Amino acid sequence: PGLPTVAVAGLAWETGRRGALARRLAADPAAPIPLAGDDPGAWGEAFAECWRAMAQEEPLLVLIDDAHHGDPPSLQAIASAVVRIHQGRLLLVLVTATGPGIATHPDVRDVLDRLPAERVRVPPLRADETRLLAALVAGIDLPVPVARRLAEHTGGVPRYLLEILR
Repeated sequence: PGLPTVAVAGLAWETGRRGALARRLAADPAAPIPLAGDDPGAWGEAFAECWRAMAQEEPLLVLIDDAHHGDPPSLQAIASAVVRIHQGRLLLVLVTATGPGIATHPDVRDVLDRLPAERVRVPPLRADETRLLAALVAGIDLPVPVARRLAEHTGGVPRYLLEILR
């Protein structure tokens, strides 16, 4: 709970707005960063300087949810920051959705694919995992056929399951 965290989410309607994700990331109260100009490399240098300083004292988590909805220059800035940080305890987590029906700008996919990263694929939840989630989150003991149908309806996506269960 006490881990310093800088968090932002990509917004599908801002994918075409140059620097939208970077500006929101820079405005995070945990680590406000002045961004000048229109150069993703310069933005990356600013992010790197701030995050490196924060990560010297204690670990820092930078979380970008729905990164597949980010705009290309913002993700370029984040990638530029990552390659500049060689010290400190920084964990950068970029959460992306993949698969049919997930629209991602080709330049965004290119940046994400080129990042030096450990990729963790989270498969869709099965019926038994849906039952467990329902029990843990909502205290509901779902019958197996209902859990199976709910898992199919949501594609096993935990976010959608949580929206229904809460």
